Amino acid sequence: MIFFKNHFGMKCIFNCIFILISLIACSNDTLRVRNNTGIYSLDKFTYYIIDSSTFLTFDDINKGQFSGAFRPLDKSKITGGPSCAYWFRISLVAADSINNWWLIVKNPSYSDLPNRSVYTANYAYVDGYFTYPDGTLMHMKEGTFTPRREREVYVNPLANIFSVSVRKNDTVTMFIRVYNPEQDELDISFEFRPSVSGIPSDKGGFAISITFLMGVMAMLGLLCIFFFFASHDYANFIFGCFCFFLMFQYSLLHNEALFIRWLIPQKPWLASYFWNVFTSGLLVLFVLFGRYFVDLRHKSRSWDNIMKGYAIGLTVFLLFELLNTALKWQVDISRPFFRISIIAIIVIAIRIGFFPGYASKIYMLGAVSLLLSSVLGLLYNAGYFRLFNPWPVGQIGLMLIYTFGLAYKLKENERIKARQERKLEDARIIESAYTELKATQAQLIQSEKMASLGELTAGIAHEIQNPLNFVNNFSEVNKELISELVDEVDKGNTEEVKLIAADIKDNSDKINHHGKRADAIVKGMLQHSRSSSGQKEPTDINALCDEYLRLSYHGLRAKDKSFNAKFETDFDNSIGSINIVPQDIGRVVLNLINNAFYAASLPSKGGFLDSDCNETPTVWLSTKKERNKVLISVKDNGPGIPKNILDKIFQPFFTTKPTGQGTGLGLSLSYDIVKAHGGELKVESKDGVGSEFIILLPAI
Repeated sequence: MIFFKNHFGMKCIFNCIFILISLIACSNDTLRVRNNTGIYSLDKFTYYIIDSSTFLTFDDINKGQFSGAFRPLDKSKITGGPSCAYWFRISLVAADSINNWWLIVKNPSYSDLPNRSVYTANYAYVDGYFTYPDGTLMHMKEGTFTPRREREVYVNPLANIFSVSVRKNDTVTMFIRVYNPEQDELDISFEFRPSVSGIPSDKGGFAISITFLMGVMAMLGLLCIFFFFASHDYANFIFGCFCFFLMFQYSLLHNEALFIRWLIPQKPWLASYFWNVFTSGLLVLFVLFGRYFVDLRHKSRSWDNIMKGYAIGLTVFLLFELLNTALKWQVDISRPFFRISIIAIIVIAIRIGFFPGYASKIYMLGAVSLLLSSVLGLLYNAGYFRLFNPWPVGQIGLMLIYTFGLAYKLKENERIKARQERKLEDARIIESAYTELKATQAQLIQSEKMASLGELTAGIAHEIQNPLNFVNNFSEVNKELISELVDEVDKGNTEEVKLIAADIKDNSDKINHHGKRADAIVKGMLQHSRSSSGQKEPTDINALCDEYLRLSYHGLRAKDKSFNAKFETDFDNSIGSINIVPQDIGRVVLNLINNAFYAASLPSKGGFLDSDCNETPTVWLSTKKERNKVLISVKDNGPGIPKNILDKIFQPFFTTKPTGQGTGLGLSLSYDIVKAHGGELKVESKDGVGSEFIILLPAI
């Protein structure tokens, strides 16, 4: 009775017993949490086990043979080997009821990096299993590769947060499974704290800067594609695609992971594959941009083929990545491949920079910017460089360099286009002038032909006068003989009639002969005046030369009564007929003979030589067969051709005759005609001795 009546003593005894029991229950591996605003670090109360097979389940860890294999987490970094899973066990007792507190799984190494949240972990798969005294088991999922709808708390895609509620004096045991593929070690820390309205994702406005960069990339891409449609330069189109690919790649780095959040919210694990796809696409576009921007197709075919092969190899890898994702091959070769590819393209770009032209230098400068940002980026990731994040800075520098290069190229193309338009305008003017010149030349050629025809006409008129005189004379004689014949018939003198009839017949034969002679002369004139058919035909070259020699001689005599010259011929009768266009070769021979008679008569007219000369002007015309060639020589004893103009005499419109006496086309046309026959026209001349023109024609 005394014992029970002492109520205060009993109360003290029960309190001591309760405290003792609590101390026994709350051993060193259990944290006692009170409902206040404090933040608890759980690392000292955390135990872990490494699952190298990645196949252990919660039952294996909780009640199986592995439940006793946990060991204390004495350091934040755990090395387990490639593709290992890590299980962590944490127990805590709630001194007061707690509601919706946060268990945060974070990466301590990220807190040392600028522009990173202290709650950033970036673990691929994080599973939380929570066991309560009443047997309740709660399973929650986190991790950047976990679909958003399956995550319990979503305040930051790179943060792993579990919401925990515990009743007063209850003990909760938490099992956390972390799986980071392709990671050899794990840097991890655990924190328990009351929930807050939001966790800042980044420091220093990193998200704002990423958004700004994405907007700049989109604007540059649209601008370059617009310039492509304006200039049709594929370098603009490729660089526009490059900007868009870079923008999509940056969307994977945004604090809200726009690409994951909007496009593939339920399969965020695809982000790594999309990263590989965008990176491969960027490398392909970088190579193609260099081909078109530097214009390797015209500067170096070998390096152009190297760039094409490189682009094809990157495209094959891109297709492999797509198949790897679709068929779930789980083959990861992207890291070494990208490292080798980036180094190779930088080396190639630097080599291309030594090609001539500003484009190659600008392309190399962009590659150097990429190289510097890559080197500084590796130092940044290793913790040796903390001034700024060099990756976006280097890419911004690359875009600015190439944007400047494209703008300069566009301006240069406009200047080239203006020069081409001026050249086209000059070409049109030249073409118009050339057309007018051709028309003038055609008129001059026709004038030359008409002048030649006039000379022929004069010669023919003189030549045809003789047969016409014979025709007239014998016609008059026949008229008288016919009158005598009539008288003798009336007298019946048969013998005299027969004699007169015989004379009339002889005179008629002579009239017929001279008429045919005149007819032949007229036919020759018509043959010379008509246009050449261009058809070669067997022609007696000796007869042709003799005919045109006489036509020239008589034409000059008819034209100038004071003309006094002689000619001599020496024809090789063994030549026979050769295949030529007779009208054309006849014009050549006639032109050379006319020039020879003109030159032979110059000394007596004060032409090239001022001294008097009593020598008779003479022209020699000869033919000779030499092997497979026929030689036609026209020689004169004129003053010769001065050496300073000897090389110019076959040029069109060059003449030494006084104004109005020559067009300067005779020798030029003759030279072209002989060349068209497969022959040669040469000249030999000596001052004061004379000149000789030689025609060489094939003897076939």
